[in-house]
Order: sequence, then structure tokens, then C-alpha cells
Amino acid sequence: MQRHSEFSPIHSVLIPLVHEGPGLHALETARLFDAEIILVGVVVLPPEESLSKGAAAARARANC
Repeated sequence: MQRHSEFSPIHSVLIPLVHEGPGLHALETARLFDAEIILVGVVVLPPEESLSKGAAAARARANC
């Protein structure tokens, strides 16, 4: 007897974006799916730097 498997379509794709990271390649692949694409920006901060300063730097990069 053969089993019937149901394909569960992908409804959304979450892509983490890190400065100079592989996120752009993932974005190209995600566009092949008929799904919602959610981009999440990730900013790496040294332990001594405040989150506010990192947020300001991230906004500045996003506006470039």
C-alpha cells in the first residue's frame, strides 16, 4: 500500500539580514516561493556599546 503525503506549502519565509552576510542570496531563493517574505535586520554590537547607539547605526545603514 502506498502512502499519500500531503505537501504543506510555505506561507512565509523569514530572512535574517546581517551587514555583508548571506541574506541577499536567501532573498533571491525566497522569491521563488509564492510566500510572504519577512526581512529581519540583525546588528552586531560590542558588549560595551549601548543598544540605542546600535539602533541609530542600523537606521543610518537602512537609509543609505
